[in-house]
Amino acid sequence: MHANTFGNGGDVVVIGTDADCAADLDGDNDTDADDFFAYLDAFASGDFGVCDIDGDEDCDADDFFGYLDLFAQGC
Repeated sequence: MHANTFGNGGDVVVIGTDADCAADLDGDNDTDADDFFAYLDAFASGDFGVCDIDGDEDCDADDFFGYLDLFAQGC
C-alpha cells in the first residue's frame, strides 16, 4: 500500500493508497462512487486522517473542495 501526498499552500497531507491516484481511497486503482462515498463518510465522521486534505487539522469546505479536485483528476 502506497501513501499519496497532496500539497496545498505548502502543506503536505497523506491520503489514499496509490501514488498515481490520490483520490483512490479504496485502493482499486480508479476513482469512482466508492471512493467518493468513502470520502463523504470520513468527512461526516471527522476522520482527519482521510478528510483533512489541506493539513490544517480540521475537515471543512476547503478539504471537501480539495478532494473534489483530486477526484476530478481521476487516475
